[in-house]
Amino acid sequence: MKKLFRIIFYLFIGTAIAAAGLCLSRNLWLERVLEAYVNHTQQLFFADTLDISGVTLERSLHFKIPKVTGQYQTHEGPFAFEIHDIESVNSLADFLKGRALEILFGSLRPLGSELPGIAGRVVLKDPLAPVMEITGQFSGLDLKELEVLNPDNLAGASGFFTGHFVIKTNFAGKDTFWMTLKVTPPGGRLQSRFFDILAPFLPPAQARLLAAVDDLKLVGYREADLNIDLLEGEPALKIFLHILVPDYNLNLNLNLKVIVEDSKAFMQAAQLVGLVRIEAK
Repeated sequence: MKKLFRIIFYLFIGTAIAAAGLCLSRNLWLERVLEAYVNHTQQLFFADTLDISGVTLERSLHFKIPKVTGQYQTHEGPFAFEIHDIESVNSLADFLKGRALEILFGSLRPLGSELPGIAGRVVLKDPLAPVMEITGQFSGLDLKELEVLNPDNLAGASGFFTGHFVIKTNFAGKDTFWMTLKVTPPGGRLQSRFFDILAPFLPPAQARLLAAVDDLKLVGYREADLNIDLLEGEPALKIFLHILVPDYNLNLNLNLKVIVEDSKAFMQAAQLVGLVRIEAK
């Protein structure tokens, strides 16, 4: 996720560079230069798939980008996405003078999705030593549209969820991250293997019942809440999980504290959410 959002930083650095040598009225030329720049600098993550459409740059150096599409290269294969309604709150000139640049985006979601996706705000604080803060709202996504991110664990999974998150990072391993997700009734389905990692915390009767279920079988749940909190300076994730599984008479409320490595804290948080896979190196 951190790498996915990094596109926004390079999009707007690229805009500033392009604007320095372009006539502001030639927006088509601006789009192509910006697109080529971001695809070149982020080829590892997007494999030259980024398409930037409709860039407008005002003489005040405020910009708008109606739509960006691309394919984020995951371990399991490309994840096609779209971002809508990107615009700067203040001028690129402020950023080039060393002031923070605030950027809004209206919807980040799987390509072709009709769900609201993620809306939020990005603050780039220093052009020389990029410190980024992202505040976002899950206006509405469904687990079934995210299967490609981790098909082993998300195949067949479903559940419409909303929530919020905050990411603060300086790309030097000092991360702050918190997230809340909520699935309300009627809920959805998860692979039974999801409950394997919870087995030590389940009541004995429910643990035995779920252990007997085939790993690939889907288990229905009615509601769920997930809170993850990573504070800078604390090498630990604080996790709260609530899930209601009527078929197995399970109403779980679980608090955990997971020790993580400082330098990989953000990605370990993402791994626990189940949206990425991290290979040992």
